[in-house]
Amino acid sequence: MGPGPMAPCAATRLSSRGPSRCMRVNDARADAGSGLLTVEDVGRHLGVNVRHVRRLVQERRLPFIKWGRLLRFDPADIERFVEEHRREL
Repeated sequence: MGPGPMAPCAATRLSSRGPSRCMRVNDARADAGSGLLTVEDVGRHLGVNVRHVRRLVQERRLPFIKWGRLLRFDPADIERFVEEHRREL
């Protein structure tokens, strides 16, 4: 018999929504197999905060993948975005 519904698994922690919901500690690790980036990953890569990344998505300036309610980004699309916006001095 497995753990009860309230027992968190090793890769999760309790969320602020209550003890019955768990969320992954590291979404990047969960998506490592798919190669997609999280909003936080893109923010770190671009050197901006998460709020700015979400604004770029809302304005449709940054290519994204909507996976349910989650946003994910293809690393090739992010690199292309950076190259398109690069300005030579």
